[in-house]
This record gives sequence, C-alpha cells and structure tokens, in this order.
Amino acid sequence: MIKSAVFHPTLELVEQFYEEHREKFFYNRLITFLSSDTLSVHILARENAISYWRNMIGPTKVFKAIHEDPECIRSMVGVSDTRNSVHGSDSPETAKREINFFFPQFRYDDWFKTHEQKLRQAKTVNFDEDSWEHKL
Repeated sequence: MIKSAVFHPTLELVEQFYEEHREKFFYNRLITFLSSDTLSVHILARENAISYWRNMIGPTKVFKAIHEDPECIRSMVGVSDTRNSVHGSDSPETAKREINFFFPQFRYDDWFKTHEQKLRQAKTVNFDEDSWEHKL
C-alpha cells in the first residue's frame, strides 16, 4: 500500500463517489450501506495491481462468488450484491479518478516518475501501522 485512509464517510461523499449509478435501482441501497460505517481506502502498488486485487475480491455478485471462488473476499464476507464488502477499480483510468477522489493531494504520475523506482530498488520496505503505509 502506498497510501491509506480509514474514516466514516458522509452520505454526500458516497453519493459523489457513486454518481455514475444514481439512476440505477440499487443506488439507494448502495449509498446507504457505504455511508453506514467506517471505510478503509488504499492505493495499492504492485505489478498488475488492478487485476491482482480484482481477482482477490472476486465476482461482484456474492452468490456467484460463493460458488465460483469460495476463497475470495466477497465469498467470505459479502452479504449481497450491494453489500459485497469491497470495491476495486476496473481500469487504470478509473483508478486514477478514484485515487484522486479519496487522495486529492496524491500525484499519480509523479509517484511513477519519482517514487516507484525507489520502492522497487529498496532493500527493505517497512509497514507503518500508524499510517497503514509502506515506507522505505
């Protein structure tokens, strides 16, 4: 993890994040659930991070996840399709937008130019439990 945040989001923040789903039948269930408790958001760094994470979380539909991938996160803790416990960006473009939404001070392109190589070459990387970030 490059960056992390743990917080209780407002309904307004969740509405903004899921604006693209506003007209869908599940929208109210989704935003009500996500604003009901603490969120943990992270920027992950690794080769093929998006596909790796999406493989770990499993199918969006919990029933499908339980039958097709019983070891995935959604199989183990998901309750329903709108309460499936976890989100993952589906593309680099979406990841950039979502990173900017939760971490507006984070500079995506700058990280690749200046920090990624340092992280790859580091002999030791430590996990800081207070900030939930890996540090060189």
